[in-house]
Amino acid sequence: MMAAEKWQETIAHNLANASTTGFKREILAFDEGFLRKMVSAEGKTIGELGAGPVLAGSQLDLEVGAALTTGNPLDVAIRTRDGMFAVESPLGTKYTRDGSFTLNSNREIVTKLGMPILDDRGSRIQIPADKTPRINDKGEVVAGDEVVGKLGVFQGKFVRWDNGLFDAGNPTAMENVTLISGAVESSNVNAVEEMINMIKLNRAFEMAQKSASSQDESTEKLIQSASR
Repeated sequence: MMAAEKWQETIAHNLANASTTGFKREILAFDEGFLRKMVSAEGKTIGELGAGPVLAGSQLDLEVGAALTTGNPLDVAIRTRDGMFAVESPLGTKYTRDGSFTLNSNREIVTKLGMPILDDRGSRIQIPADKTPRINDKGEVVAGDEVVGKLGVFQGKFVRWDNGLFDAGNPTAMENVTLISGAVESSNVNAVEEMINMIKLNRAFEMAQKSASSQDESTEKLIQSASR
């Protein structure tokens, strides 16, 4: 039941972000719990019972979401399974798959939350005054007829952080990455599939709850019988 409750929380989180740009669904992994030995009155082992599923950890499903055309010249979608854009946050460099970008008052390319996007060298991308910027399919930032920077796309072991951002240890820049300009990547959550999983999980939880109640009733009857 505890495992089911954690799984339920994960499904709910996935569903809540079914329309979040660049969101990656989370998957839980379970292991069989330690075995419990059944011992006879003579002290002999007569069998073993599993302790049920135990949460082993979680991981990101990096399946690529659909590309949604926006027409915004600063939007860009990553079309490879690996790779994220680098973002300068107050707590250091973080990463995102959300390629919905804009310009701030300092003419720097930033995320929807105002965090500067970094180039392939880890620097902010500055747009010259009176120049209209766009990002092409190579990830190059073009202002007028001049290439003023290139988006950094990095691969690594990403861990969910906050506000749609990810953290990573020792990420490396990607050489071969497929991008689509004027588009963003949708969430890779399949809402129908998640809803089906939730229904199955609710039924499994109810069965486990009934089983626990049945065991409690049997134990209570055994105690009452032994006390007579």
